Amino acid sequence: MPHYGDLDTMVERRTMRVLTVYGPGRYFLEDGPRGTVQEYADKLQKVVNEAFKTGLLTVQVAVIPVARDQLFTALQAGYGDIVMAGTTITDNRQAEVDFTNPVSKALKEVLITGPSAPRLGSLADLSGKTVYLRLSSSYAESVRELSQKLIEQGQAPIRIEAVDESLEDEDLIEMVDTGLLPWAVVDDYKPQMWREVFTRVTVRDDLVLREGARLAWAIRPDSPQLKAFLNTFLKDNREGTLFGNIIRNRYIRDFDWAENAVGAEELSRYRKLSALFRKYGTDYGMDPTLLAAQGFQESRLDQTVRS
Repeated sequence: MPHYGDLDTMVERRTMRVLTVYGPGRYFLEDGPRGTVQEYADKLQKVVNEAFKTGLLTVQVAVIPVARDQLFTALQAGYGDIVMAGTTITDNRQAEVDFTNPVSKALKEVLITGPSAPRLGSLADLSGKTVYLRLSSSYAESVRELSQKLIEQGQAPIRIEAVDESLEDEDLIEMVDTGLLPWAVVDDYKPQMWREVFTRVTVRDDLVLREGARLAWAIRPDSPQLKAFLNTFLKDNREGTLFGNIIRNRYIRDFDWAENAVGAEELSRYRKLSALFRKYGTDYGMDPTLLAAQGFQESRLDQTVRS
């Protein structure tokens, strides 16, 4: 059931809802919900109840995972109150939702390349080529802007192919590492975090699509009380504070989730199956790379796996 209102309404009904997405380190299930988002939700619950002296009938901060392209839709429709999902502040998004103060330093959106990528001397070399990304991402906005500039210069546009919205940046980095995708666009800090795992990824710091990007939590525009409260909360608990650094180190530097990260075996499977992806992609009018990406997501291309 949808609910609206500002912080006072949330405290009155004793519920605050956090929208997020599943992802390594961010939010996952392992003996219960875990991840940076769950840790921040638990901390927020403690601080809210202390601030409003709620007594025995406490405010519960619930984490609700949704598909990434549903984050802002669910927020606006009243199915959540806060979006915690590593979302970038953009002009287009600010027309729809409000944001807290940034929770990150200034970031860059960069191109990363893998073993299957042809040589790229500049961003202009993406003219006429295909970039695979989530259409809901800020990266899509950046690639569209670059493509428009190329068109204005008389060059071919960049072809944009949508990947499943359930694929997180870590999944795309992994696919680039295997050679399944030649390249991807991600925030510059993400491949750096996983550089010990995905060793075949090259971060092209010279191929920057957006500079000065900032991550923040999103809320509905009509929530001044909530915005002020969250900004105070983040000042004391964001990355760079004792709590923020403890949480970051606890999850971001824990590589257990990547123990079975893709390697030569998975790349060999892809090469063996690539002809089939091309054949059936042509037969059914589907992009072969997207077919391979879906198979990779479901089973790491292991045909012995049963769903």
